[in-house]
Amino acid sequence: MLIRVKGDASAARHGLEISLEKAVPAAVDEIIPVQEAIAALTYPFRVAFWISALLGGLALVLTVSGIYGVMSYLVTQRTKEIGIRRVWLSCWTNRHECAKNRLPRAGPKWQEV
Repeated sequence: MLIRVKGDASAARHGLEISLEKAVPAAVDEIIPVQEAIAALTYPFRVAFWISALLGGLALVLTVSGIYGVMSYLVTQRTKEIGIRRVWLSCWTNRHECAKNRLPRAGPKWQEV
């Protein structure tokens, strides 16, 4: 049974308990305000929300760390290749220094001047 009261809810609740006890003894087990009933009904959904938010955050952290690990691995694998390409580029742009230092030549063959 739902009852809406105007004014002080605790005073109305006490008056309602006395009236119902006079009419039908032991008919009322407990009287619960609607806010408490709604809070009790929504509690499982709030718990599910916080658990799913926690798991989602954990998944995000694991995803970011996995992407970081893969990128770190790929950069480590290509570091030597990047170094070799830098040497080739420097030899191509500075042909005379490359010939003096006897570094390996890269690119198309050129004629010494």
